[in-house]
Amino acid sequence: MSKTFNPNNYPNLLLNIRLTSSDIYNQIKNYNVPWLPIRIKEVEKKGNGLPVYVKAFYDYIIKYNIVPEATKFYEYYLGFYNNYFSNNKKTIIFMIGVKARCYRTWMSLIRELHFIKYVSQNIPFYYDVIYNFELDAYEGIDMMIIDEEKYYGVNLYVTNTRALENKEDKKTRRDSFDNVINIDHPINIHGDDKKNCGEFKLYNKKSFEKLINKLK
Repeated sequence: MSKTFNPNNYPNLLLNIRLTSSDIYNQIKNYNVPWLPIRIKEVEKKGNGLPVYVKAFYDYIIKYNIVPEATKFYEYYLGFYNNYFSNNKKTIIFMIGVKARCYRTWMSLIRELHFIKYVSQNIPFYYDVIYNFELDAYEGIDMMIIDEEKYYGVNLYVTNTRALENKEDKKTRRDSFDNVINIDHPINIHGDDKKNCGEFKLYNKKSFEKLINKLK
């Protein structure tokens, strides 16, 4: 069912995030990126009932003004949703799957936050950039760019098979707004639209320029 996007209904969390894109880059460049080579079917499937990682991530960023390291973020996630995990006991194997997915999501959230902040700092003055948790988690929009009465819902993702599957899921959700122009903006971590930051692959200036061209 389509609906009309109204920016007044979606507070901009970027106004509460003091970190700049440079701050984020400098904080994460020496971070270790852990990897657990495991995927538990019950954890990965849609509608598994697990609380979303993104809300805990941004709560940490706003509260502490620092990007959490992976293990710290996982601990914070469990504490943030303590009531859920206390009332819904899981097996050890299931929780290993939760941790593995948390680490993968953590890496993506950092890449997206860095780029969203970069865009908000460098985009021409007549655009507004919004990040909102509800838009991200429930509407499939990682970043909303506003040009007077035009609304651009941007989806950020990595060009691999699993990310493309998630993209299709997000696309279905984004189609719910009848006044939003949807923009897919992938990053090829093996291409020339990324820059290295320690173990991270981030969007670079060329990626930003490509995005601006999509708004014209």
